Amino acid sequence: MAKTQSRLLDGKKASVAAKQQQQATDSNEGENAFPVAEGDDKPRPQTTQQTASPSEPSITKDTPGVQYEMAPPDDMLGQFIGFAYLDPHKIKDWKYKDRTKDELEYDKENLEGFEEEVRRSGFSSSIVVRPINGKDGKGGYEEVVGFKRTYMARKLNKPVPAEIRILTDEEALALQETENKYRSAPSWWSKARAWLRMEKDFGETQQERAKAVGATPSQFSTALRIARDMPEEIVKSIRLYTLGYNSIAKLMQYLDLDKEDQSALIDRVIEVSDEIERKPTKAESVFNRLIDEYYASGSETQNQTQPEVAKTPKGGKVYTIKRGRSGVSINLHQIGMELADMDEIRKLLRDHLVKKGVQFEE
Repeated sequence: MAKTQSRLLDGKKASVAAKQQQQATDSNEGENAFPVAEGDDKPRPQTTQQTASPSEPSITKDTPGVQYEMAPPDDMLGQFIGFAYLDPHKIKDWKYKDRTKDELEYDKENLEGFEEEVRRSGFSSSIVVRPINGKDGKGGYEEVVGFKRTYMARKLNKPVPAEIRILTDEEALALQETENKYRSAPSWWSKARAWLRMEKDFGETQQERAKAVGATPSQFSTALRIARDMPEEIVKSIRLYTLGYNSIAKLMQYLDLDKEDQSALIDRVIEVSDEIERKPTKAESVFNRLIDEYYASGSETQNQTQPEVAKTPKGGKVYTIKRGRSGVSINLHQIGMELADMDEIRKLLRDHLVKKGVQFEE
């Protein structure tokens, strides 16, 4: 009886080993070679297997309990090509990406912690890229998932592990949205700007575009309007990616109070930009206060002395000059100072005062 059980057990082991060997052979034929375009009869490049050194334990497809290779799941988005370590400087940003370098660098503490982790242990997960032209990657790759990891790889000049897939724009958007659900989500403003880029060349209808990014048509429409109508002076002077939807919607409500001439309203927003910079979570209440001020001033608004705002050649507003009963106040704005050096700021102030008749000793 014992001999019979032993023979059956040996037979099962042999059957399992044969099955694993066949799976490995099939997998090697499909996954380890780059697919070629239909009608291309060029031989496919084959990968070579590395053998373990004598000092290392040898793990092969016949090792008990080891799944040597697995085929990608049937429900995977796109067509799986393979894995590779890529030069991050040769990876291009996808035009529909919903994260920005400015937003990433704003959270310095988080970024520094990530950099330390990568320096110590390398990357714990791969990014997802898609070939730009063809399947062989000769035309370069676009990063679809892993903006932060790609950024850090560029900064540290390290190759980045990448999963290569053939993806349509629709599949890439779905993958990007899934990634955002399980990692730190991009700001509402960054997403709105990304959606605006889709308007010209993605899908036939707005409903299709909204569905592709996981938004309702109403949410998508609101985001497009705000991203399209937000004055560029505001975009360059306030870190909108630090604000939530409610705050940005309230800001837009304030700017809509005078659509014909928004200049005075814009200057008033710039005047309180440092307050918003210090406490972005309080921005909604700040904009509510500006709305209350506007209605309280009534028709006198046009007769009030409006603040003068100076901006750098790069577009950032550096300081605001406001005349009051007791004199003149000059407010230097933080974000504008980051766009200009001190010599540029001195020149702006000096030129302004010279225009007003102030003489300087040489």
